[in-house]
Amino acid sequence: MLGLTSQKKNIESERKQLSVTVTDKEVMMIDGTTLVSMTDLKGKVTYANKEFLEIAGLTESELIDKPHNVVRHPDIPRSVFQDFWSTIQSGKPWRGIVKNRSKNGDHYWVDANVAPKFENGSIVGYMSVRRKPNRKQIDEASKLYKDILAGIKRFPATNSKKLSIKLKLLSSAFLSSLVVAALVVFPHFGILPIYSYILASVTILFQCTVAPYFLSYSILKPIQNASNIANRIASGDLSVNIAHNRNDEIGELEKSILNMLINTAALISRLKENGNILFQSSSDLSGASLNLSSGIEQMSQQSQTIAAAATQMNQNLNMITSSIEEMSVSVGEVAKKAADSAKIAREANSTALETGGVVKELGDNAREIGNVIESISNIAAQTKLLALNAAIEAAGAGEAGRGFAVVASEVKELARQSAESSEEIKNKISAIQKSTEKVTESIGKITSVIAEVNQISGSIASAVEEQSITTKEIAANVSQTSMTSNEVTKNINGISTASLDGAKESNNVSNLAKSLQSLAEVLTTLVAQFKISNTAN
Repeated sequence: MLGLTSQKKNIESERKQLSVTVTDKEVMMIDGTTLVSMTDLKGKVTYANKEFLEIAGLTESELIDKPHNVVRHPDIPRSVFQDFWSTIQSGKPWRGIVKNRSKNGDHYWVDANVAPKFENGSIVGYMSVRRKPNRKQIDEASKLYKDILAGIKRFPATNSKKLSIKLKLLSSAFLSSLVVAALVVFPHFGILPIYSYILASVTILFQCTVAPYFLSYSILKPIQNASNIANRIASGDLSVNIAHNRNDEIGELEKSILNMLINTAALISRLKENGNILFQSSSDLSGASLNLSSGIEQMSQQSQTIAAAATQMNQNLNMITSSIEEMSVSVGEVAKKAADSAKIAREANSTALETGGVVKELGDNAREIGNVIESISNIAAQTKLLALNAAIEAAGAGEAGRGFAVVASEVKELARQSAESSEEIKNKISAIQKSTEKVTESIGKITSVIAEVNQISGSIASAVEEQSITTKEIAANVSQTSMTSNEVTKNINGISTASLDGAKESNNVSNLAKSLQSLAEVLTTLVAQFKISNTAN
């Protein structure tokens, strides 16, 4: 009960110190997968394969250049990692069942194999190859870690000191030497020879039975196991398990083989991953080169079509240029005619104004004539009245006044005729005045219309002049466009030629991509000969 309480307290203390969230939900590794990672001397991750990233729930940016303990689970005691670091920093490989934490707080168990990476005899980093452990290994490790946290057990040190094989053999040889010495020395001390023979017999029996068994169990059998493991590794089976719990010369051999296995497994895993990437990239490159070749061919055809269209456009632009030049000439003539029309309108306006003045003067004269006629009419009326009075006086004079009566009658007749002529002239003058008024009114309207015509003619002249300037600018722009179009045609022809060259190069790239894909397939086939992890536990 006290052990469980201590266990919980230690686990809670570890979790608080790490400040991480855990869910106590286990995620199982997929059978046959291998998690591979590499770190520098300080434990910062320099490489992690896709399987490792997936089960850890991390991206490359979240893991690369970060401390490897980002996946440490608080249920693993510190003493485990202390033994881990002391072992690999001494140049030895380390193996253990470890509980790792995913980003979301879940956990997964791994059979971790870690070895130092050497360059020129110096450690430059560490490589880790993790496989899926079986349930028995997980249960045993879980119990051990709980007992360690409860203070019941200690983690067994990987680099514990043990008696070496060399010392054991020397001890056996020393014992045999003692027996031989006893056979020689004992008789001189009065010891009965029988005891000497018994001791010699026991020694010989030991050398013939126990010593061979010792040699077989402690040396020959482990060497044979190491040889079998080395042969399996040489045949490509990197999923073998190497027990490296010995700390003698055989243990050193086992650790060396394990170190080689871990380094080879990490290398093959990276080769496999890169081979898959290479194969996929070469496939993509092959497909892209085919698409590129097709696209370049289409571009060549389209550039040829565009070149033909550009040539036709050049011809159309030349025709437009000619038409604009003709239009420019026509606009110039229209401008000249508009200027002439404006001049004539101005002259007509001036003449109309002068005519209006003359007609007005005519009207004034007609009114003056009317006044004179009115005076004549008055004189004729008075003359008629005087003739009537003279006739009356002549009648009163009798015969003497007859001649005067005739004259008075003639004067009366002339007065009547003068009155009639005056009236007729008056009517004509009145008609002339009315006509003159109408003419004056019409001339005013004509003058107004001519003024409008003059203004419109001026506007037309200005518009035509502006149009003439615009036409010249359009002609210049069309000419520049024609020159640019010629350059475009030349460039398009260049593009067409370049696209044909590009199509040839694209075919070369496609052939290279196929060759690369073949090499990737060969690499994949070679890597597939290596078995990194067991498919079942």
